[in-house]
Amino acid sequence: MRGKYFIFDRVVRGLTSVALMVMLGLCPGAFYNPAMADEARGGFEPAAVDKIYADLGEDSIWWTPATGLTARGKIIVDFLSHADREGLRPSDYLPSNNDKNENLTPETAPQNYDRSFTTGLLRYISDIRDGRLAARYVDPELFDIPNPTNATALLKTGLQTADFQAWLESLPPQSLKYKNLKEYLERYRKIADMKWPLLNTDQKLELGSSDPNVPHVRARLKILGDFPADNDETNDVFDNALFVAVERFQNRNGLTPDGIIGPETYAALNVSPASIIQKITINLERLRQLPESLGSRYVMVNVPGFDLTAVSDGVEKLHMRVIVGQQKRRTPILNDKITSIKFRPTWTVPVKIAREDLLPKIKADVNYLLTSDFRVFTSWKKDAPEIDPQGVDWRIISPERLNYKFVQNPGPSNALGQIRFTLTNPYDIYLHDTPNKNLFNKSGRAISSGCIRVADPLTLADFLMEPSAKWTVKSIQEVMAAGEKQVIKLPAPIPVYITYFTAAVDEAGQLQLWKDVYGRDADLIYVLKLGTVE
Repeated sequence: MRGKYFIFDRVVRGLTSVALMVMLGLCPGAFYNPAMADEARGGFEPAAVDKIYADLGEDSIWWTPATGLTARGKIIVDFLSHADREGLRPSDYLPSNNDKNENLTPETAPQNYDRSFTTGLLRYISDIRDGRLAARYVDPELFDIPNPTNATALLKTGLQTADFQAWLESLPPQSLKYKNLKEYLERYRKIADMKWPLLNTDQKLELGSSDPNVPHVRARLKILGDFPADNDETNDVFDNALFVAVERFQNRNGLTPDGIIGPETYAALNVSPASIIQKITINLERLRQLPESLGSRYVMVNVPGFDLTAVSDGVEKLHMRVIVGQQKRRTPILNDKITSIKFRPTWTVPVKIAREDLLPKIKADVNYLLTSDFRVFTSWKKDAPEIDPQGVDWRIISPERLNYKFVQNPGPSNALGQIRFTLTNPYDIYLHDTPNKNLFNKSGRAISSGCIRVADPLTLADFLMEPSAKWTVKSIQEVMAAGEKQVIKLPAPIPVYITYFTAAVDEAGQLQLWKDVYGRDADLIYVLKLGTVE
């Protein structure tokens, strides 16, 4: 089952990005349908469904011609009717001719009516535990595929439990992140039908200014929960209370928290509740794609948030800024583990970066390789000889013919800084230090070549080595000061999750929204048929 799921997913995802499908005249939303997904996941075929009944020794589970819906049938109809609480569509799981009034007769009941409930519940189990397959089709850089849930085996277990309702309620993720985001989904649905006229964005607003737009901004921030509900101020003066509310709103939306309402803040204020509902819905989907257990100690990187958190026993131990891949070299989404720390690393420049980035710098400055402390080898062969870069006429070398290997020595100029955190993935993605610390002050930090630069590598190293009594902040600093290359294996590999959340609830219970830096949100909204993208 794992092999079938994996192969299908890889082949389809490799062929069906939204851009490619639109170019071919196909509709990603139409391409995906629940029945096709059932087959892709395996185990939902009629024979497998029939086996559930055979193993239970029952012909009907949910409905009988004599009594209508059974006790379990009533529970499942009510439960699946509220699948929208999870950001799912009830119609994907309930029989199309479902009759809540139990008025169906043997003559009016659709064929295999009882089995259609079973198939729908199997589909729900798979979607709620692993995420919908359609969410994976559109993203060729999503590499976090978990082992799929055996929905058939899980349903058999559930049908044998004493409290079927409690078992159903245990199916969705139980993490606080997921539950808190679900609460915001409900909160925004309550205001979704409110009129949301666009604010006039002509005038910049700041503390002390007066403008007719101020009451409208204040009212909007009150609805969103950033301005105190008990503050009844209605004048057009931008006062301290509004300044604090604007700062809070900016913090929640990944904006510079300067308390000034300019173009970016206006744009965020004009995003409708319906659009935020879409964003919350697809991020619930992303949470379902994570493993059920993240581990007792782990590191999580959120690409759109440009941040890293480290967690131990459910407590956030550190939080820092990161720099992620630029649009043309996007950081992939994957689950991995950190296995070792390399102090004073060398950097072997990947071929693509050498051709696209390094060669233009060499041509612009004949001394660039020397001043940046690069060594040059004739090829990528293991025993290729080193050469003097001054003896090469770099001006006549085209990117396509650049076959030299470049290795940057450890030191203050090294692109990896003083520390590299080694991962196990085959994509050459890892976490590392950087000599360009000033870049962490930028608000938009999608500027790397795919790897993740961390703002405070020493603190991260300390967290990773915490189980070892030998390694402390002081001892790590001593290694760094010694100026020698050294590789330290972690006491135990630490899981690292490179994620893509554009909506999440923070430790203070506030909804955080970030820009969709790679355009992944739009693809998901489209393929999951969640409406148009605002």
